[in-house]
Amino acid sequence: LPKSTAYQYMRELNKDRLDEPALHYYGKDITHRELLNRIEECASAFVAMGVKKGDIVSFLSVAVPETIAAIYALNKIGAAANTIDPRMDINTIKKMVNASNSNILVTIDVAFPKVEKIKNEINPEIIIVQSAASSLPFTKKVLLTLATKSKIPYSDTLMKWTTFLSKGVGVKAKEVPYEGDATVAITYTGGTTGIPKGTMLTNDSMNAVVLNFKYC
Repeated sequence: LPKSTAYQYMRELNKDRLDEPALHYYGKDITHRELLNRIEECASAFVAMGVKKGDIVSFLSVAVPETIAAIYALNKIGAAANTIDPRMDINTIKKMVNASNSNILVTIDVAFPKVEKIKNEINPEIIIVQSAASSLPFTKKVLLTLATKSKIPYSDTLMKWTTFLSKGVGVKAKEVPYEGDATVAITYTGGTTGIPKGTMLTNDSMNAVVLNFKYC
C-alpha cells in the first residue's frame, strides 16, 4: 500500500491528468484540477472554522461534488467525516450526530427539515447547508432551485455552503503527515441485525480499495 493519506494518494494518481474529468455530475464534468481546487478551498474553510486534526465533522448529505471535496479536505487536515444517510429517521440521525461529538454538521438542503426538528437536541453548534443544485449545469440548476426552494433561517451558526467557503479566504490549510490507521470517514452498516453501527475507514483501507480498482 502507498504510504500516503487518501488525499495524497488521490492527488498523486491524477497529477498527470489534471484537465481530465474527475466527476460526472448530471451532465457537468468536474476536472481533477477543479476538484483539487475545491478541496483546498474546503480545507481552508474548515481550518478557519476551527476544525483540527482528530476532529469529526458530521454530514447528512449525499455524494454531491461538495461532499466529495469536503471529505478529502478533512483528510488533508487530519480530521474525519461522519457520513449519515439523509433517509434515516430523525432519532437515528440524532444518535449518530451526537455519538461523533461533532461541532459542525453539514446537511443537504432537502434534508434540512429533519435537522430543524432536532437542532436543539444535537451537539453541533454550527450547521452548514449544501444545495444539491450548486454543481449542476445552469439550466438544471435553475429548475432544481425553483422546485426545491425553501425558507431556511440563515444566521451566524446556520450558514449556506458559499458562506462557509468564504470563511477560508486568506487561510492556508496545513497538510498532515500520513498515518495508516488515521480515520478518514465513518460509515454505517445496514442495521439488519439491530441499529446501524459505525465503521471507521482509515487511510490504508481507503487506499486499498483505490489500489484494487487501479489494477483491475
